[in-house]
Amino acid sequence: ILVKVMKEKNIAYALDWSSLVNPKPRINVLGRSPQNIMLCRKYDVPLVIGSFAHHPLEMIFPKDVASMCTFLQLPAHEALKAFTSVAAIAEHNALKKSGKYIAEGVREV
Repeated sequence: ILVKVMKEKNIAYALDWSSLVNPKPRINVLGRSPQNIMLCRKYDVPLVIGSFAHHPLEMIFPKDVASMCTFLQLPAHEALKAFTSVAAIAEHNALKKSGKYIAEGVREV
C-alpha cells in the first residue's frame, strides 16, 4: 500500500547501504530489502541507493554496490542506476527550492 502512495507522490525508495554494513540491524535489512525492492520494481517506484556513511571506511564504489545488490535480487545495471541517480534527484530538489520551478518539465529561465 505504501508503495502505491510513493508512486502517486513521486517519492523514491532509499536503500541505506550503511545499515547493511553495521552488524546490529543487518538481519532485518537483509530480510526486508529484497521484498521492498521487488515491490518498488513492480510498481515502478524509483530506487535510490546511498552509502549514508558515518565513517570514511564505510564509503563504497558503485561496482561493489552492484555486486552486493545481486544478492538482494536487484540486477547490477539497475543497482548502478539507483546508486548514481542520487545526484539527479538532489539537483531536481534544489531546483524546486530555488523558486524557478513552476511544474514538472516547466521552469523559469
